Amino acid sequence: MITLTNTPNNLGVLIKGDYNDLNSLYDSLSNYVDFYINNIVLDCEEEDKKSKNKIEELPSYTRYFQLMRDNIYGLCHDLRKAYEGQRNVHQENNGDSINTYYSVEIFYPWALYYLFILDDMTNNYYETHWLSRKETLPLPNYSETEILQDTARIKLLIADIWGTLKALLGDNYPALYHYFQDKEPDDPADSGYIAGMCDYLVKLDNNIKNKNSLKQARKAAITLIAYELLCSEQLFDNNEYAEKHYALARRQYHECANTIEEKTNHAFLTHSKFASYALLYARQHNYEYDEDEFLHHLFGKFQESDFKW
Repeated sequence: MITLTNTPNNLGVLIKGDYNDLNSLYDSLSNYVDFYINNIVLDCEEEDKKSKNKIEELPSYTRYFQLMRDNIYGLCHDLRKAYEGQRNVHQENNGDSINTYYSVEIFYPWALYYLFILDDMTNNYYETHWLSRKETLPLPNYSETEILQDTARIKLLIADIWGTLKALLGDNYPALYHYFQDKEPDDPADSGYIAGMCDYLVKLDNNIKNKNSLKQARKAAITLIAYELLCSEQLFDNNEYAEKHYALARRQYHECANTIEEKTNHAFLTHSKFASYALLYARQHNYEYDEDEFLHHLFGKFQESDFKW
C-alpha cells in the first residue's frame, strides 16, 4: 500500500511504498497519461483538418499538452528512482518478516500541480473511440479494464495528496477544497512558476523574521500557492457569484498574504507578478539567462548543506 505524509519541515510530501506498489503506480501514470494526452492532441488535429476555420492556436495548444505530459513524466521519474533504491530505502519489521519500502519526497508546489492536473484527467473521462486508435495505445492490449485499473490507482494518489494537504492546512483546508470543487476548470500555472515557488518555500529559511514562525509561514505560502495554481483570478472576479461563494476563500487568501508579509522579509509573488519579473529579467539579459540565476536574483541564495525536507 502506498502512503503519503507531510515532510518534517512542510516542504513537500513523502510518497512511500514497496517495490510493487510504486512500480504499479509508475505504470498506471505513464500508460494513462500517454493514452489521454496523445488522443487529446489527435482529436484537436483531426478537428482542425475538418474545420474551415483553422485553429490558429493549435501548435501552442499541442505544446501545452506535451509539456503537461513531460511534467507528469517528472513524477514518474521520481517514482522509478525510488523503487530502484536510488532515493530513500526503509527496512521495517512487520512482525513475521523484515519488509523493504522505498520513498521519495515531492515539493509541495509540484504535488499540488499533479493533484490538479491528474484530477482533471481522470474526471474528464476518455472517449471510447480512442481505443480504436492502435497507434496511440501505450500497450498492445490496452483496454477499458486497464484504464479502470490505472485511473483507480491515480485517483487514490489524488485522494492521498488531498489528505496530506488537509493535515497540513487544518482550518485553511475547507475553503480551498470548496473553491477547487466549485470553480470553472482552468489551466494551472506554468512549470516556471512552480519551480520558482519550490525555491521560494526552501528560502523562507533565510527570509523568515523569527525561526519559530517558519512552519506557520510555509503553511500560509502553500495555501497561497494552491490558490495561484488554481487560477486566483476567478477567486477575485468582480461578480455576485464570486463575492457570495468565495467570500471565505478570499478572506483566507488575504490572511495568508498578511502572514507572509508580517513574518518574512520577502512578499509572496502571485503567478502574474512572477511572470512579469521573469519577462523583465529576460529582456535585461537579452533572453539568455539561467533559471537558477533568476531565482537567486528574486529570492537570494541558499546553502544546499542547510536543506532539510
